[in-house]
Amino acid sequence: MASFLGKLKGSIRRYFFTGLIVLVPVAVTFFTVKWIILNTDKILRILPDKWNPALYMPITVPGIGLVISFLFILLIGMLTTSIVGKKLVDLYEKALSRIPFISSLYGGAKELVATIFQDKSSRFNKVILIEYPRKGIYSLALVTGDAWKKFKEIIGDDDLIDIFVPTTPNPTSGFFLMVPKKEIIPLDINVEDAFRLIISAGMLEPEEKKSLPTKKINKDFEK
Repeated sequence: MASFLGKLKGSIRRYFFTGLIVLVPVAVTFFTVKWIILNTDKILRILPDKWNPALYMPITVPGIGLVISFLFILLIGMLTTSIVGKKLVDLYEKALSRIPFISSLYGGAKELVATIFQDKSSRFNKVILIEYPRKGIYSLALVTGDAWKKFKEIIGDDDLIDIFVPTTPNPTSGFFLMVPKKEIIPLDINVEDAFRLIISAGMLEPEEKKSLPTKKINKDFEK
């Protein structure tokens, strides 16, 4: 009887957490999209009545603001890629660069957006293990590139690399670290599998189990 109850308890716990893993992302996505739609619809309020498409519709259509925002961003992108648009953007950025604080804020925001929307493979090169936050405790991390030359000179290590250590359950937050290549353990899994492990706190393993390397360095990280 005790064995049966123990198995039942384990099954209930496993099913419950599996259900959470399925439902929480769905709920977060639903409420995020709902928030975007409701707030982008408010954009229509700033338009003059004659330009407001909602006033010409017999019924209220949710998401019109989202469509208008998408078309507006698309139009800005089309204009910016033109010769005249590029000149205007250059003038605009030069003007902002002369304003203290605003120049740093704009420059940082521009680089962040460019990093987020560039090709995924160029953002994260490799999945690795590293002893963090202390020796004997291992964390999944992602290689983002070679460390800045100035940091290498200060620390005195030419093999220094930049890595990002994501947090659970939100992998978009984490820690930026610089570590020597000799202290990392390369893993033969892709970025998607790494994020699956991190988000689920290890409950969802990679689909294809591959052997881990026995050495702490391989040719993928050698120059």
